[in-house]
Amino acid sequence: MWTMGVILLGLTLEMMVSETSFAHRLEKQMDFDWLINQVKPYFPDAQDRTAAPVRALCLILLEHLEPYGLRCADKPFLASVYDNWRDNNAYMWLLQGVPRDIPAYQALSDFEDIPAFADIVYPVADMLPPEVLREMLAHVLTNCAASRIAAEYPDQPLYYMNSFSNKEQAVEVERLACEYAEQFYQEITACRELADQ
Repeated sequence: MWTMGVILLGLTLEMMVSETSFAHRLEKQMDFDWLINQVKPYFPDAQDRTAAPVRALCLILLEHLEPYGLRCADKPFLASVYDNWRDNNAYMWLLQGVPRDIPAYQALSDFEDIPAFADIVYPVADMLPPEVLREMLAHVLTNCAASRIAAEYPDQPLYYMNSFSNKEQAVEVERLACEYAEQFYQEITACRELADQ
């Protein structure tokens, strides 16, 4: 699939992610400094965007805001989004799953620094209060809606919310943040039950 010509070009993962990708558009709305400050009381070691709660938030947003074309199989959907992290350049870049300065071939073949799914989401489910996760989701969703990020399909929030007034957007953002947070904790329960079988 990838040739030595690609390696010799010295491409980085960031260079391989289109500026028009959803990951790029979402990253611009993330406000990572704010998110880190929100989780510090619960995750004192959180220093940057690779902290478990921030990565979990990215996974949740990708699950709900760009769900099409992802393999689901018999896993909870959030776990399938994590699996796609390993195969999707844009996801790896957004979640900082590989160093930015390594050649493209290594970026696509060496996943040593991508933590296990449980290492990302279980601590968040165990330590982050649902209301904090809901507030974080609402913050990013508000930024996305205000920036009018386009989505491809009419049933996606970032598609249909573009026609809403600011007041209608605020109501829908709160509804979605509550729904996504609730689904997150439900899916973690389902993941743990599958792992115990």
